[in-house]
Amino acid sequence: MKIFGYESRNNPSLLELSEVTFQIKADELKNVIRFFQHIEEKIQNYGKDFNHEHYKDYIKNMSNDADIIISAN
Repeated sequence: MKIFGYESRNNPSLLELSEVTFQIKADELKNVIRFFQHIEEKIQNYGKDFNHEHYKDYIKNMSNDADIIISAN
C-alpha cells in the first residue's frame, strides 16, 4: 500500500506520504468504514477493472473539504 496526498489546495504537487492521520468523529468514522467496505466489494467484483472512487462521491452531504480517494493497485 502506498499513501499519497496534497499539502494544500495551493500546492498541486502530489506527495508520497509515510503516514496519514484522521481527525474524525465517531459518526464520520462509521461512514469511512462503510466506504472502505464498499470499495472492498467493488475490488472483489471488478478486480483489475476497478480504477478509483472518491469518498466525496460516496457521501453526498460531506461538510469538509477533505477527500479520500481509493485507487486500484
